[in-house]
Amino acid sequence: MTDSDHPKAQDALTLLRQARLMPAKQAASVLHPLIATMQNHGDRSVEVETFQANAWLAICTLVESLEKHGGATDDRWERAISNVERWENVLI
Repeated sequence: MTDSDHPKAQDALTLLRQARLMPAKQAASVLHPLIATMQNHGDRSVEVETFQANAWLAICTLVESLEKHGGATDDRWERAISNVERWENVLI
């Protein structure tokens, strides 16, 4: 694990929880930067890379829904949050 992984996971969780309370456009704007900052770089264990990739994909799907459909289901929000929580837990 790199030193920056755990704070990234914590920041992503904070942003997801805050964005969930925002209108869709605003939430998408807040979450969109996570897509770039959470990308895999192949320099961590396979386990960490897998959990991180699942979190990244869930956030990408959520942002796409917010941008294209003007909202997201509770399931999409929960999937994104739970995947980031799993990523954070594997870093501890």
